[in-house]
Amino acid sequence: MNRSKWNCGKSIPIGGLSEAELKVAIPEWAEGNKMLEELLWLCHKKGVETVGCDAGDHHFAYLDVALKSDRDNLCKLLNAAINMKRCGLMFSFNGNPRSGPNWYETHISIFPNKKEDTQPVFSELCTALKKPWGKKPSEVSKQLLNIANFLEDKESGLSLKLYERAEGYLFAIECWGNSRNWAYFTELFVAAGLHEMQNKKPDVPVKAWGIKTKNVFELSCALRSVYEHMRLKWELPLPEKFTEDMSFNDMALMMRRKFGTDEAGVEKLNEWVRNNWGKPYNEITY
Repeated sequence: MNRSKWNCGKSIPIGGLSEAELKVAIPEWAEGNKMLEELLWLCHKKGVETVGCDAGDHHFAYLDVALKSDRDNLCKLLNAAINMKRCGLMFSFNGNPRSGPNWYETHISIFPNKKEDTQPVFSELCTALKKPWGKKPSEVSKQLLNIANFLEDKESGLSLKLYERAEGYLFAIECWGNSRNWAYFTELFVAAGLHEMQNKKPDVPVKAWGIKTKNVFELSCALRSVYEHMRLKWELPLPEKFTEDMSFNDMALMMRRKFGTDEAGVEKLNEWVRNNWGKPYNEITY
């Protein structure tokens, strides 16, 4: 699809758009996929803030929603995703600082396992949001949100992933870079019941801890253990200086905290990003 004002590769905060603008933007974001278009409209009407999507024709399909969205309707989406057995979830606690003004906010990606699952997944999510009422958050949804809310302001470099398979579920906490804290995370998460996961590509700077479960009951118990253990045992301070293992996104998150979030602070961060984007850590000064 050709680039346009609305389809420009950056996340556009939907809350600041008028209904007239949305009537142009949402069909473009849906890329001709009527089911995705309906899902985007439903999310907008139900208070679920969407921050990204793809119809899956030239890329992998997904729907990204903000953690700060209306909790009841967010839980409807999570409940539906967990029960489908044809999609996965990923919780990310920051993004690329050049991807849009809300890059630092936690978001949840819902994505089909296979290309042929795209339409059924979008359809099930639509059905979930159309219900005037829904079940209370499932225990799995509740614990996932507990963990996400706990990690939201920790600047830990962690992300959460939940993969659904016919034989059960795989939950993993992944850390890209940030190797200085891998030993700490290993001690923390193994004590909470997770297992160190084997890295299939040893040269890639990523570490993960996870668990496979046969059903949602086992999964909910595992997630509850992880949350309670983190809540009671977490002692990792916020980073205060750049390190060799720190990603640029994590550096930007730290600088955002240091500069502040008022107008002057935002301008300082923008200038810092412009001056340092693409440079190795040891060339960055502040």
